[in-house]
Amino acid sequence: DPPELVGFDIEMAHRFAQRMKLPLEFLAVRDEIEAAARLNAGACDIYMRLTPISASLTQSLGMSESVLRLPVGLIVKDHHRGKFQTWDDVRELGASFRLAFEDSPEKLGERIVRSLLPEATLLPYYDLEEKKRILETGAKDIDAIGDMAEAGAAWTLLYPNYKVIVPKPTVFIPSAYAVARGNANLLAAFNAWLVAEKAKGTVDTLYRHWMLGEAAKIESPPRWSVIRDVLGWVD
Repeated sequence: DPPELVGFDIEMAHRFAQRMKLPLEFLAVRDEIEAAARLNAGACDIYMRLTPISASLTQSLGMSESVLRLPVGLIVKDHHRGKFQTWDDVRELGASFRLAFEDSPEKLGERIVRSLLPEATLLPYYDLEEKKRILETGAKDIDAIGDMAEAGAAWTLLYPNYKVIVPKPTVFIPSAYAVARGNANLLAAFNAWLVAEKAKGTVDTLYRHWMLGEAAKIESPPRWSVIRDVLGWVD
């Protein structure tokens, strides 16, 4: 059997489909370019992957209202995690700081990176496979990989020798879902549903559950502890 799809975007998709009283089918795409092609060809209805809102993306897709504001983070080697605690710390390194980033205006692209780190040496990569190779080979000649903090945290689960840090002050980027350009009816329906779910606290609850680790707290039993399991000093 195929693995079960789970996560924030997946649950949001299920909830929206349920509200619309429509069956749900997931179609895999590589990136926003393929997503735009499928949406605009009528092969699917909505791209349910949180994507930073950008002016360039609105030329090919209809972007929803902001779903979440996601913090910008850096994936760094574990033993370097104390070196980049603030953006000023990173900027002081100038051109000696080597940052890999996904070279796409729809991701943590050069425009965003340059606004934060105007003198850094930028090393673009172009897809998830290349990002995976960077991590698997020890990120040679790279000090950090720029990413949304929650997405970066998922990579560190696969590669525990890395950690995600969020330099201070925290920089947030609004992220949204997308429909075909010109599909005003679906976009209006989704935005109305999104406003209602935000008002009810559903989006915040799902964010805490899937992205801040509350799912792991619920699904995983606490580690065995002498204080709790032998002495009974805590619950």
